Amino acid sequence: DGTSFLPSEFFQAEVVIPLKVEWLKIISNSSATCSMQIPGLKGAKAFPLSGIGHVFEATEVGVLAGQVVQCSAHFMAVGNHVDERGNLQDEYQMIAVPISKEPADA
Repeated sequence: DGTSFLPSEFFQAEVVIPLKVEWLKIISNSSATCSMQIPGLKGAKAFPLSGIGHVFEATEVGVLAGQVVQCSAHFMAVGNHVDERGNLQDEYQMIAVPISKEPADA
């Protein structure tokens, strides 16, 4: 099972996660600070993308549908869907119509 990397011109600054996922990997070609929040709840979890060269990443677990990820640099996200019974399904690219065109302020 494998998922392809997207070309960087398809990276986004913000994405709403459409599915519940066991894990979510956020990948960028530059260092960034990201945050994840659930709509309707106060506060957000902040985390860095770390790496070397032109590959920076972070992995979050137990991400729910509707959570919003924002980063200070454009990124791609991929996750492994979990169905309503807790069974692992396919991996998905988290591609959405961009909410904003500029990276979020860190």
